[in-house]
Parts: sequence; structure tokens; C-alpha cells
Amino acid sequence: MELTSLLISSLSLLIALSSAIWAVSASRSADKHAKKAGEKADTANQLSADANLIAEDSKRIAIESREIGEEALTIARRTDSRERDTSNIHWESYWQEPGIYTFTNRGDDEAFNVRIILTIDDVEIRKAIESVPGGGSVQIECPQARATYLDEVRAFEEEKRAYARRQDRSPYGLAGLPPMAIQYGYHWFRERIDWETGTGKPGNHDVEDRMSLGDFD
Repeated sequence: MELTSLLISSLSLLIALSSAIWAVSASRSADKHAKKAGEKADTANQLSADANLIAEDSKRIAIESREIGEEALTIARRTDSRERDTSNIHWESYWQEPGIYTFTNRGDDEAFNVRIILTIDDVEIRKAIESVPGGGSVQIECPQARATYLDEVRAFEEEKRAYARRQDRSPYGLAGLPPMAIQYGYHWFRERIDWETGTGKPGNHDVEDRMSLGDFD
């Protein structure tokens, strides 16, 4: 009996030990499969995220491509419009009065974004105007030119009085040549005007000359 009990106990222990070993092995296998499943799930999530990024990039590229196409079309239309532009804009300039220089658009069409640079001798004056219609004018104030002109007028008047005195003193009225205002007409001018037409076509007026600072009587 004791031997039988011992055998039964040993067999039970062996079965229990085998069950434990199988349970441990099964647990490890389950953990391994679970780990692989988790890795596959992570990979799937990463692939899904990458796919979303690619989709967003594709959408962005499509939007940018459409915007570039629209911009190119707008530029092409604007270029064609400018090439067909026959706007009539040309400028005339003169002294409105001493110290006030005037530019008049003698054309039929309006000039936009008008930028003027007037240089008299070594003095530069700038003015910007939003638009000047056909027949419209822009006045430029030139205080230094006005002061110089008034000095020249006084000098010219003094020369005329001196000439008259010489004539009165000369027995035969031979007082030499009378003074001439032309000597005061050697001031250097440069007119630079830039503008755009209604279609954005650029225009330019750039003239250099020598003239007086006003009229001399």
C-alpha cells in the first residue's frame, strides 16, 4: 500500500509539474503573440498616420497648383491687356507763376500712380499723386527757384536803369547794347514723370533742358 501511495503521489506531482511547465510555456507564447500583435497594431497606426500626411500634402499641393495656375492666367490676361493698351497720356510743363511749376496731362486718358521728380539746378523736388485725369494739372512749389527768380528780376531791373542812365549821359545816345533777359535763362531743368495707365502699363516722361525761372518784362 505504501508503495502504491508513493507511486500515486509521484505521478500526481509529475502531472502538476507538467501542467505548470505547460502553463508557463503557454503564457510566454501568449505574451509573444500579444507583443507581435501590438507591434503590428503600432505599424498599422504609423502607416495610417503616414497615409494621412500624404493625403494632406497632396491636398496642399493641389491647392497650390490651382493658385499658381490662376495667378499665371491673371498675369497672362494682364500682359495681353497692357500690350493692347493705346492710352493717350503726354505732359506739358510751364511756370504757372514764379515758384509754381505746373505739369498738365494733355492726353485724353487718366494717369495713375503718378510720381514726379523735378530738378532745377541742384535742387530736387519730389511729388506723388494718385491720379491725374486727361486735361488735369499738378502744381509743384519751388520756393528756392522763386527766391532766385526775384533776385534775377531785381538785377535785371537795375541793369535797365543803369542802361537808361548811360543813354541820358551819352551825347549821341550810344550807351552800348541794352540788357537782355536771355542771360538769366541758363538754369538746368530735368523733368522725370513715371505713371501707369488704367491697365497698369507703365509710362515715362524724362526731359532735360535749360530755361529761365520765369518771365522777364
